[in-house]
Amino acid sequence: MQKTDYSISLKDLNNWFKKQGFKKAEFENGKTFVSNFWNGHSVSVKLIEHAGFESYYKSAYGGAVLLFEVAIENDKLIYDCYCPIWLFGFWNKKVSFKENAGGLTKYRQEGYYMEKRFLEFLESKVK
Repeated sequence: MQKTDYSISLKDLNNWFKKQGFKKAEFENGKTFVSNFWNGHSVSVKLIEHAGFESYYKSAYGGAVLLFEVAIENDKLIYDCYCPIWLFGFWNKKVSFKENAGGLTKYRQEGYYMEKRFLEFLESKVK
């Protein structure tokens, strides 16, 4: 979880995520499922709702999902971003973004650059 000194509205965040191709997660009973196709196969990910956070997701390489969870607390932005992995149909794991990821984990590099763009957006709102 990243706590920042940025003061920004959820509306501005929502607009930025939409422009980047993200979708807002709609949860039912605290969870939702996202399916993507890769190499002719369906890849499913279970997203879990975290109270007080808005969740935005986007498809990435290999059927993976980039997930950003954002909240405003005391007029400051709190966020977490990662690739959720759903192993064996019951175990959720958070995989962090990584600058020089390659091969089958290329989605981690996509996430790294998306987080970098997100931070640049936040910086632009401060100036």
